Amino acid sequence: LEEMLKDKETSARLSAAEALVKLGEGKRAVDTLAKILKHNGIDRRREAVEILKTIGPDARGAIAALLYAVKDAEGWRSSIAAAREAAMKRSGKKVLSDSEEELIGSDRGYQNNNWRLRFDAARALGKIDPKIAGDSVVPVLIKLLSHDTAPVRHKSAEALGAIGNPALAAIPALKAILANERHEAVCLAALKTLKLIRRGS
Repeated sequence: LEEMLKDKETSARLSAAEALVKLGEGKRAVDTLAKILKHNGIDRRREAVEILKTIGPDARGAIAALLYAVKDAEGWRSSIAAAREAAMKRSGKKVLSDSEEELIGSDRGYQNNNWRLRFDAARALGKIDPKIAGDSVVPVLIKLLSHDTAPVRHKSAEALGAIGNPALAAIPALKAILANERHEAVCLAALKTLKLIRRGS
């Protein structure tokens, strides 16, 4: 499995990492997962985050990569550019047709995936080291609680809940959601997060 962590195929490296986690040896895969998180397509990055989340505190070596993922608001642009470039190489064209562009995916689709990646990374940090997550990620998530898109507010509240007590600074913003939010799902996420934060205080 450790040899597989060096495989040229990202899917093989992820499979090896997942198997090592199941054997209780996830720590051996942390460096590989951190590299995948910085240098691969957005779907692969999300897979790496999911595995890191299950490793817990032993995944401290990936903290820098996870922080990068949380704060990388424009990461989806590089992902779609890489997908477009790869498609042009395969087809030998300089410009892709509308149908070929459709196969790559829309800017909006990649942007949505990027939001999910950021919140998954925030939750992973909460499981690995809540203190670091509290210091570095909570200010970013508090700002996103006032985002103009309801799913972003919802995911921000959930990510703060995963961080728990170190997210105490988010309490006023979460209370503001309960007072002003129109979307029930966002209110419920904020309420649950307030309980999770206070449980540890």
